[in-house]
Amino acid sequence: MIFPEPLLDSDEAAAFIRIHPKTLQRFAREGQIQGIHIGKLWQFRQSALERWIERQTVTKARA
Repeated sequence: MIFPEPLLDSDEAAAFIRIHPKTLQRFAREGQIQGIHIGKLWQFRQSALERWIERQTVTKARA
């Protein structure tokens, strides 16, 4: 049986990637980080945050 990946709220997700929650929400609105907007709340999958971190690491390594 496959269980769905739990969602993190903005505070949990921001702490995971070590940025301010408002910055995380802005990145989500701009499409830089994949998130789910439910009403006024943002939710994030940890796997999406890990992919964003990987892209940031690759981008900085190339610079």
